[in-house]
Amino acid sequence: MLLRRIVLSALFFLAASCTDDDTNSPALVVSKSIGQVPTWVEPDEPADPQIKEPTTPDPVADPDDKDPVEPGPTPDPVTDPGDPDDPTGTPDDPADKCSGPQDCDDGDYCTKDICSSKTNACKHEVKLGCCTKDSQCPDSGQCSPGICQENLCAVDLLANCCTGDEACNDDNACTADICVSTQKGAKCVNESIPGCCETAFANDFTDASDLADWTQVDEKEAVSWQLWTGRSVSPPSALYMGDTVSGSYLNHPQSNEELHIKTLADIASPTFKLTKDASTASLDFQLWLDVEDCEGDSFSFDIFRVVIDTPKLHGIVVLDKCDIATYNEWVPISVDLSAFVGQQINVRFHFNSIDANFNDGEGIYIDDIEVKTCY
Repeated sequence: MLLRRIVLSALFFLAASCTDDDTNSPALVVSKSIGQVPTWVEPDEPADPQIKEPTTPDPVADPDDKDPVEPGPTPDPVTDPGDPDDPTGTPDDPADKCSGPQDCDDGDYCTKDICSSKTNACKHEVKLGCCTKDSQCPDSGQCSPGICQENLCAVDLLANCCTGDEACNDDNACTADICVSTQKGAKCVNESIPGCCETAFANDFTDASDLADWTQVDEKEAVSWQLWTGRSVSPPSALYMGDTVSGSYLNHPQSNEELHIKTLADIASPTFKLTKDASTASLDFQLWLDVEDCEGDSFSFDIFRVVIDTPKLHGIVVLDKCDIATYNEWVPISVDLSAFVGQQINVRFHFNSIDANFNDGEGIYIDDIEVKTCY
């Protein structure tokens, strides 16, 4: 019993000595319990000096803390060493990188799509003179707006476009000629002046040129319509139906002056137009008659009529000899032509003696014809 105690005491002493002197040496663990066999325990592996232990991050400064943590310095901005055309040095978004022009198509016909070989970034250069809509093309004037044709700017010369009131002159004294701006260009507006009248046709039969555009329809004998100085309102002459030699409308073949025949003679004015915007139109002239009168009968010899011809209708009677009460003196005549406003017409004077009897009168004179339209 005494020997056992001595042995255990020695073992405890040895164990204590080994632990204090060399921490890397294996330790003998002796149980305090009597009767248990001591066991050996291997020491922990020494820590690798190259491995750093993780550190706990600094706590976020409390706003109520009187000594908050000072922020560190602001890092320098990252610069893009690539694109020389980007002065800001902003780095390209990787999503904007391209590998060829097909990656840079912006859908605009007027830009050239380029993929930079240095930076792999898209560029879009504008094509000079290119357009996709009219608003991109400058106007050359009110009547020549810019237009885009096949992606190139051009000028459209507007038809019937005016640049000023003077361009709208319609040679009508009874209209106010105005150039009015419109949404696209300008147009002429010719507004009627109320109460104004203009001359559509006139002739005072002063010389042979006044009959140059008139048309004769007769039997080409001694009696016809012609200029003569026998009578006139506006000297020196008037339009006369008769024989200037005999001073009558007795008609005969030139080969036989003793043989009298009927007189048939028509003369028609040049064609002219009555303005469509007119409200009224009239024919005025001076008339001198020395032919057989109507005598109150429904039928009369020596027919004299004023008729109107249009492109579609001929021989529209607007005045008959029987409408005239005064003979052998100048009478002012006025005929309403309002029914022909807006049409092309001519005035025709028609005479037919029917027979060769009692044709020794002086005949017919007409002077100072005027056709007017009023607004």
